[in-house]
Amino acid sequence: MKLGKTLKLATMASLAVLTLAACSDTTISSPGENAAPPTSPPPPPPPPAAASIDLVPTAGCPTGTTATTFEEVSADGLADVDVCVIGSESGSTIITSDLTIPANTTIAIQGPVFIGEDNKNDAGTPVTLTIGAGVRFFGAAAGGTATATDDYLVITRGSTIEAVGTESAPIRFTARAAVNDEETGSNLIELGTNAQWGGLVINGFAPINACSDSGATGGSADCEKSGEGSSGLFGGAIADDDSGTLNYVIVEYAGARLTNTDELNGIAFQGVGSGTDVDYVQVHNNLDDGIEWFGG
Repeated sequence: MKLGKTLKLATMASLAVLTLAACSDTTISSPGENAAPPTSPPPPPPPPAAASIDLVPTAGCPTGTTATTFEEVSADGLADVDVCVIGSESGSTIITSDLTIPANTTIAIQGPVFIGEDNKNDAGTPVTLTIGAGVRFFGAAAGGTATATDDYLVITRGSTIEAVGTESAPIRFTARAAVNDEETGSNLIELGTNAQWGGLVINGFAPINACSDSGATGGSADCEKSGEGSSGLFGGAIADDDSGTLNYVIVEYAGARLTNTDELNGIAFQGVGSGTDVDYVQVHNNLDDGIEWFGG
């Protein structure tokens, strides 16, 4: 490239730079005064008071049950609950009058509760427990404690249970933790939760072949046995014995292993006869067997 042309290009570039500099705005606008720092967010509100669950019907508790308050158990995340109760914390309870639980009522089972007295040779008082659709029972104790599995329900020989739910409103036997979840939105029940209460036991006069008395003959009226978990006597010679009806019934989160050979199941049918009607029954998350039959 010729020197003259190089100088000409350099001169033109310098003029362009001077022109841009002359046209530029040399003033710089101030951003203004510094903005005030944002205020600190307000402190979080205090935690809400412990939830309280009121399950006592407006009309009061059914005859044969008692309005009771169970205090919260913070270690287990359980809220206070006001509820109608069958049973007692002082030990086993024997119900000696017919008991009717209206539909959609919640009842707590406290301690071992025996419906009726054993009626062998007409020596006891037979009782009928009638349960409406949508009724919810639960074990009163906190799940996982030493007393939780003391809460269970036994239908004695000669007595009957008439538990007739529906597909849309089954009768449920469940845990206090499950009720807590349903009423307060807590999350106490997990995938493998079980052993929150004892379970349901039905004893009858139907034949068995394992007699407590070694001198008794299997299938005879004298062949009887005591159920596991101190759940009373069962067995006899009435093949078509009638212990009532279980229809659309759910038992959940129950079971207990007292020893390796002494256990409570979800539902134990002990010497139960063919006159008993059982349809649409579910046992969910039980510690031991879901359903176990002993003779009958």
